[in-house]
Amino acid sequence: MMESTTTVKDLDLMRYAGEWYEMGHLPNAFQPDDGHGTTATYGVRVNGGDSSYHASFRWLSIVFVLCVCLTPFFFFPLFVFLFTPNRVFLVPVSRNGMIASVVWGSVMAFVSLCLLIFLCVVYGTYPKKGTILRVINQTRKGSFQGSVRRVEGIAWVPDVLRPAQLKVSFFFFPSDYHVLELDSDYQYALVGEPTHTFLWILSRVPVLDPSVTDELLQKATDAHGYSPEVVAKMVWTPQSPTARPFSVPTSAWGLVEGQG
Repeated sequence: MMESTTTVKDLDLMRYAGEWYEMGHLPNAFQPDDGHGTTATYGVRVNGGDSSYHASFRWLSIVFVLCVCLTPFFFFPLFVFLFTPNRVFLVPVSRNGMIASVVWGSVMAFVSLCLLIFLCVVYGTYPKKGTILRVINQTRKGSFQGSVRRVEGIAWVPDVLRPAQLKVSFFFFPSDYHVLELDSDYQYALVGEPTHTFLWILSRVPVLDPSVTDELLQKATDAHGYSPEVVAKMVWTPQSPTARPFSVPTSAWGLVEGQG
């Protein structure tokens, strides 16, 4: 089996943006297998990352600074004991208080270290400028009248020389989003990633010609390294042109939707 995938050579994000209907997907832990009317909506923002993500990083940075500042405070009784002549405390501290200060100081130091690693790794991969795709995935649980489940994130192109190899992030940590096959008119697409764990078939219309679906599945195995056994696990998403439309709150993000 191949350990990587080939992608389309050119991808116009403005044309790719807009609403896509999910025809099917490989089972995964991030979306229900009984979803109905599942859609993915992409909006485009040019020259700048998403302000809500920047705000999240700012809050995490504030928490990190607080942890760093509080760590010496919790260790203070221990510092006094170790470095004060005759081991005399300026403020009396019990044995339990000493143990508590060491424990809480260690916790704060550990939290500070984890936050520092998180901020360095994640913020280092997050796009600071360029074209950003806002991603809104929505589905109805169990039936076309079921409750709506929605998740929002962002996507971007790390390497402009490989425009179809995107990164997508819903919970800070990015993952691969590769457009493997794409109709010349941007009417259907095959999306996957190098580990062959995820695979989606997307369409601009709720009903896709079965021959097109079969062709995309064949290309997934022949050209992109997905085994027939894996492709056979595809879960097909019920779609209905008469289903209630999802609401897409684009105005709050200041995005320009693609024309697909």
